[in-house]
Amino acid sequence: MATTNRWQLIVGLIIITGMLVTLAFSVGVYVGKRGMLNQEFERLKNPVPQQNQQKQTLSNRDNAQEGAPKQPDIIGMLEEKSNDYLMISTTQGIKQISITPDTLFISANQNPIKLEDLSRGDIIGIFGNLSPDRGDVFEALLVVKIAGK
Repeated sequence: MATTNRWQLIVGLIIITGMLVTLAFSVGVYVGKRGMLNQEFERLKNPVPQQNQQKQTLSNRDNAQEGAPKQPDIIGMLEEKSNDYLMISTTQGIKQISITPDTLFISANQNPIKLEDLSRGDIIGIFGNLSPDRGDVFEALLVVKIAGK
């Protein structure tokens, strides 16, 4: 009787260990594909300003409190635009940038502009973050028209 219980205990422990190994592997694959660790690390390094602080952040940007001015996250030539996204040609290839009604547009001399002021071939800089929902979509907070028509 004691040996039967011992074998049942050993088989049960092997099954539980296998389940834990499978769970750890699955979590590793999920995090690796979604890039959640990279997003969390980037979010800690560059927190997204609140809506009411966003305009204040833009005015403080040219004061250069941290020394050198911040570089855009993405720089490229505008290929296509719509009310929901911009297609940017960069050195790494074509990037699709998500825009929202909260996205701010400014010119190189920091005057406010509208989405309609951007045209194909303009060189633009994008400040923003990866989408918290989808790690492969970049959401623009600020679009700067660097050069263009």
